[in-house]
Amino acid sequence: MNILVIDNYPIYRKGIVSILKDNFLDYNILEASTLSEAFVIIKKYQPNIIFMDINTNSNEEYKFIEFLKQNSKDTKIMAMGSYIKKEDINRCFNMGIQGIILKNAFIEDFIYATKLINRGKNYTDPELTSHVDFNGIDALTKREYDVLMELSKGKTNNEIAKDLFISEHTVKKHIGNIFSKLNLSNRTEAAVYAGSIAI
Repeated sequence: MNILVIDNYPIYRKGIVSILKDNFLDYNILEASTLSEAFVIIKKYQPNIIFMDINTNSNEEYKFIEFLKQNSKDTKIMAMGSYIKKEDINRCFNMGIQGIILKNAFIEDFIYATKLINRGKNYTDPELTSHVDFNGIDALTKREYDVLMELSKGKTNNEIAKDLFISEHTVKKHIGNIFSKLNLSNRTEAAVYAGSIAI
């Protein structure tokens, strides 16, 4: 498994590379400071996942994404930024990327996001989900749907974690995503919503 991190700011790039190396010991973690460097690495290593900065006020990143989607369809892309506007988020997902994360995310978020998109799922930083154009229950991932169903039974986060064989931290992430995607405020609203849909 090869992962490429593209960022022209060394402090961010080195930090993310360090996180990935510490938590994915069997993965080959690569890095590039420019898109030109990235092209060379991609041609040689064919990375499975690419983390790339989109906060450069340039259209080149989007051209790069288009190129990857046309020529390296199996490569999964995680867009990153210190601040990401709604139009950029929706543009990225419309182009077919698998995830988007803020650079100030916790280490656990980077680890979780990497595992998630590696399994073929999409990831949206919880702070950004309110900016994404979702469509009701169809917006939920399979695991988020499972968590919603468990919520409707009045289970605690700990109980849900044990029943679904995931961590409590992951349960909290899923619940945050569910609330944002379905415009819900609390667990009671989630239970009511779950009861209103066909199961």
